[in-house]
Amino acid sequence: MKRAIIILCVTLCFISCSKSKVEKANKLIAEQELGVSPISTLDSLNYYKDCLELRIKAASITHEADSTLKAGVKQADEMVTNGQARYVKSYAENLRGNCVAMYRIAYKYKQDANYGVMRHTLAKEPKEFLGFQCVVSNDSLTYRVAFDKDVSKILLIEKEKK
Repeated sequence: MKRAIIILCVTLCFISCSKSKVEKANKLIAEQELGVSPISTLDSLNYYKDCLELRIKAASITHEADSTLKAGVKQADEMVTNGQARYVKSYAENLRGNCVAMYRIAYKYKQDANYGVMRHTLAKEPKEFLGFQCVVSNDSLTYRVAFDKDVSKILLIEKEKK
């Protein structure tokens, strides 16, 4: 009987000491500096693994394109400030071309993911549990954030304008 009580106490201590999934998610979201309020619940992420991988690729490429565009605008401003305004037009056209190409690739991955969902659904294949997800917002954007099964890392951040 004493052994059972000790095991129960150790188990309760272990459970109470570990962070909840929501706390872990809030910490990971805060590290991304999205400017959103803490979440209170997580939803299950039931999806098709191959389709989620395509969505992750699309989000990664979109993020890279956004970062490239932001850095390019800053570089163009510096060029104007440093008296190199005559080069800004060609620089901006090159930057635009690169970013448009990246956005097109990301869009293609999103289309492939949607097609995959349709294909799996028509084949009546079951979705599998891949982790957790939540939707968070700030003043201008809504983010869909997907986490792995342990809520130890963010798999995907998709953003949409409100």
